[in-house]
Amino acid sequence: MKGTIFIAFCAMVEKHFSPEMLDDLIQATKPESGGAYTSVGKYPHGEILNYVVELNRRTDIPIETLVKTFGEYLFGHLAHGHKQMMDKCDGAMDFLYTLETKVHTQVRKLYPDASLPQIDCVYDDTGALIMHYRSERPMADLAEGLIEASIAHLGGNVSVERQDVPGRESFEARFTLRETGRGTLTDDGATDRSDPLCEKAVA
Repeated sequence: MKGTIFIAFCAMVEKHFSPEMLDDLIQATKPESGGAYTSVGKYPHGEILNYVVELNRRTDIPIETLVKTFGEYLFGHLAHGHKQMMDKCDGAMDFLYTLETKVHTQVRKLYPDASLPQIDCVYDDTGALIMHYRSERPMADLAEGLIEASIAHLGGNVSVERQDVPGRESFEARFTLRETGRGTLTDDGATDRSDPLCEKAVA
């Protein structure tokens, strides 16, 4: 997994919890990397999974919530590098429909060794966007967070339904997106969302 993902995760922990919490996670899990990441480096995805499990143990926040919220945070981290592409899209569904063919294709050109999930998209007869997610990693919650963050950022009222699909050699999920009306972007390009991590952390 590329180092930029780890850098974003560390930044999220520092923002939502504290730098001390990040230090505690690194000391408790003893990652092979030592907890030092570069954006172009490649590291075992198990290090993030270990961080999440330890963070769950310390906060009692469900693992699914932690991973999904990281997906939402990661979208903002990655969006800066694809701003021009997103500006050309007609809303979130248009952007997500081209995720595999445009964004992932560009990432693979820049980082040939990147191991990305496979996302196949198709519109059904009702106009719903069907996204079939396949990955060698158990990161469907991360994908869900990324999807919901893109909707919040790009505007529009879009419902998201998720169905996990048993896979023999991969982790799979099917996301069904339906547009229920056009929303309005906030000044910073995202809707006002409550922070489940902060709510739980201060409870």
